[in-house]
Amino acid sequence: VSRMIGHPKSILSNSEADSDRGVDQMEKLGSDHWLDNPFHSKAHYFNKMYIGFMFRNYSDMKSAAEKYSNKAGAWIFIFSSSYQLFYEGLISLWIGRNEEDNEWIAKGKNACRAIESLVETASKWNFEHKSMLLQAEEQYCDGNLEHAEPLYDSAVLSARQHHFLNEEALALELAGRFYLKTGRKKRSITYFSQAIEKYHEWEASAKAVILEKYMEELVAAS
Repeated sequence: VSRMIGHPKSILSNSEADSDRGVDQMEKLGSDHWLDNPFHSKAHYFNKMYIGFMFRNYSDMKSAAEKYSNKAGAWIFIFSSSYQLFYEGLISLWIGRNEEDNEWIAKGKNACRAIESLVETASKWNFEHKSMLLQAEEQYCDGNLEHAEPLYDSAVLSARQHHFLNEEALALELAGRFYLKTGRKKRSITYFSQAIEKYHEWEASAKAVILEKYMEELVAAS
């Protein structure tokens, strides 16, 4: 979270971040002592893949995701485990789509089914928008673009209705990336603009600034 709200340079340059803030706390978690504990190591690799995902650092994200998937540590609380599962699903679908890897896609689909079940058995308030966003990404992976489109919008609306500002911003961003990759740049910019507004509202300044720069480059290239 600190990287989400910090100055963008703290994301883009590890050396600058270290000089400004000292040794990164997550690197402390990365010591052999901590990683011997399955709970600590799973948390460590989850955070690394989450940061890679949110800042679109594909190689770092994939490396951490592979290590995370190999850890057997379980989560104690249902909300904690479902939160990890939600992002693991999104990350798995991105890797699977990017590399046409059915094993990663299957992991993403398994996460999607698990979150779907929580809408009914645990809490519609907490999980409906997560389920819809995973379904949108799943349909995108399967090439069902006409099914993916309304699911992105439904995920945005559900997140807004249930006051998940961070995941409303994420759903808008992923919808923007979906439209960009499927050849609809003008529409993607509309979604990116809304995502930036929501990231600012969430006070995720570093994320908002980086996405703004990305969108500006898209507009300039039009």
